[in-house]
Amino acid sequence: MSKICIASLLAMALAGCSNTQPEHQVYQPNLPHGEAVYKGQCQSCHEAGKRNAPSITDAEDWDLQTLSAPGVVQQHLAMNLLEGQGRRAQLTQYDESDVLFYIRNAVGEGDSKY
Repeated sequence: MSKICIASLLAMALAGCSNTQPEHQVYQPNLPHGEAVYKGQCQSCHEAGKRNAPSITDAEDWDLQTLSAPGVVQQHLAMNLLEGQGRRAQLTQYDESDVLFYIRNAVGEGDSKY
């Protein structure tokens, strides 16, 4: 085999072994899951107005900028504000993303005073 043929085969083999990573997929929030998280973790305080928690039915009481801040649900966890069915609630980043998506959708982006 000629040196050119071997070099060509080697180049093709190396090209097939490329170390490129697949494109990162962006997470798409899940509205029904967000609603379930809200009802299980948030609703009891927000619908009762505990600690001045705004109701999901009162869009003007929500600060949509706060709802867009990273970690706002985790701050609730740290302050033991989430129910968690008798234990400290554990939420994933996807749970947080979904519940915030649900709340923003429920109160309406344009309806808030903020």
